[in-house]
Formats: sequence, C-alpha cells, structure tokens
Amino acid sequence: MKTRQISKCSSCKILHQSILKLHQEKITAVKNLRLRAQQKKRALTKRLNQKIERKELQLSKLKSQFESSVLAKDLRAANIKITSLEKKLKRYHKMKKLGGFSSETRRILKLETQLFEKDDEIFQLQDDKLTLEEKVKELASNIELTKPDGRTYSPENRMKV
Repeated sequence: MKTRQISKCSSCKILHQSILKLHQEKITAVKNLRLRAQQKKRALTKRLNQKIERKELQLSKLKSQFESSVLAKDLRAANIKITSLEKKLKRYHKMKKLGGFSSETRRILKLETQLFEKDDEIFQLQDDKLTLEEKVKELASNIELTKPDGRTYSPENRMKV
C-alpha cells in the first residue's frame, strides 16, 4: 500500500489523532510538573533565606555581645602585642642579614622599638576612646528616651516591671 492510502484509512486517522492527543497531554503534564517544581523551589528558597537571616541576626547579636565583653578587649590588646613583636622580629632578622649591629644601628633599633611601642600605646588608647564614646552615646540615647514628666521610663526600667 502506498502512504496516501494509509493516511486515508479511518482507523489510521483515529490512531493518529489519539497519538496527537496523548502528545498534547504529555506536554501539559510536563508543564504542570515544572510549574509545581518551581513553586516548591521558591517556597524552599524563601524558607531557607528566612532561616539564614535569622542565623545572621543571631550571629550579629553574639558578635556585639562579644565585642562589648572584657575578653574582646584583652584579645585586641594581645593581637596588637603580637603584631608589634612580629615587626620587631622582622627588623632584627633584617639587621642581622645586613651584617651585624653597630652602635649606631643599635641606637636606631632602640629608637624604632620605642616608637613602635608608643604607636601601640596610641592605638590602644584610641581603641579605648572609641569604646568609651560608644558607651556615652548609648547612655545619652537612654537619657533621651526618658522624659522629665516622670511618666515615661527607660527600656531598662520597663524590663524590670
């Protein structure tokens, strides 16, 4: 039989139409599955982003608590001392490579170490100044929140009640 005769056959036309119909159903089913998958993906990413935001908020609170603690100040001071000692060690090795120490180089090294010690002290004092300024700002904001009429209380007093 020729192909023209097959296409004219009524049973072939019905089969062809059913195949087309199944193909269309398959396409719509795949589209629906993709749509559902995208919706689930959006919902999951939204939940994950919310969880991440909550964790970041907790981390920032913990960092602020740590930075305000005494241990953080001690850690900063220790880091400053470590960096100054590392600088001194580098200078010592550099001078040793250059061929020993004369009285002039010893005097220069001594002056440099004094200079670096003073720089470290200045840096430490600046850090202390900044922390004190932050405390003053915090106390000033607490004072601004309370009104002189005696009816409005600071956040700390409200937490006590």
